[in-house]
Amino acid sequence: MEGELKAMSRKNENKKSKKTIKYVFLGLLIGVVTLIGIWQLLAFQTRIQQQQQRERIALWCVQHFSGKKPIRNIKVGRIRINGIGGSAGKSTSVIINNKDVNRLEGMGLNDDGEPDGSFIYNDQIEYTYHSKKNTCATLRGVKVEEWRNN
Repeated sequence: MEGELKAMSRKNENKKSKKTIKYVFLGLLIGVVTLIGIWQLLAFQTRIQQQQQRERIALWCVQHFSGKKPIRNIKVGRIRINGIGGSAGKSTSVIINNKDVNRLEGMGLNDDGEPDGSFIYNDQIEYTYHSKKNTCATLRGVKVEEWRNN
């Protein structure tokens, strides 16, 4: 009788430990799935913020440049943080209408992510820079793309 009780108690302990392992595994699985979901959400929000920032830069270009041909495409490069912890500001590069001759390098960005008017360009650029903003110009008809510059 005593042996049967010990066997039954061992059997109950094995069932309890299996249930505990099952619940721990299930809890870990739920935690991992939740973390992956949060990570995906943050990545999606980051992509949206980057697209909005590219559109602000493109709008600035449309409002400050004019030429014989209308601007139909603007490629905005990766935004670089310069200096230690951004102490030297941010910058990017832009290509207008898919022509390398219309490349604007080292375009300085202010804290809001909008260009500050400083950039380096080629002498053969097909567009003229105007320091005064053309507030009538919009991004209507302009394709804004991400440009994977190094």
